[in-house]
Amino acid sequence: MTSIEEFKEVYGSEEICKEFLANRKWKNKPYKCGKCGCEKDIPHEDYAKRCAKCKYVESATALTIFHGVKIPLPEAFYILYVVYNNKTVTAEELSRSTQVSERSCSVFKKKIQDLEKTTKPKSKKAGWEHLIDLE
Repeated sequence: MTSIEEFKEVYGSEEICKEFLANRKWKNKPYKCGKCGCEKDIPHEDYAKRCAKCKYVESATALTIFHGVKIPLPEAFYILYVVYNNKTVTAEELSRSTQVSERSCSVFKKKIQDLEKTTKPKSKKAGWEHLIDLE
């Protein structure tokens, strides 16, 4: 199991995590507005897209397991990784290793476990990253 220090060598900042999510969402797929379905976006801040038609702004975390999560993204990525690879890890252990409150770890762990229950067995072979996308 990778430690949080080793994990942060790859996913060590909010910007790196947002860039990863934005690339995952939009790099090899055409943009499509989550509200109106328009396929044209206009320039917006880094790691977000604005619909040319309805002006809806979609962040890199929207429609992912990280949407609405209050945990810093590097820690949230690590918690996802650990919960995926260690089904018996406790919220207390996650809290100790990430310095995130035990309550927040517990809530996010449940969100991960609920998503895993609905995931097709075939995609489980893709590793922890397949749990990022909710769509």
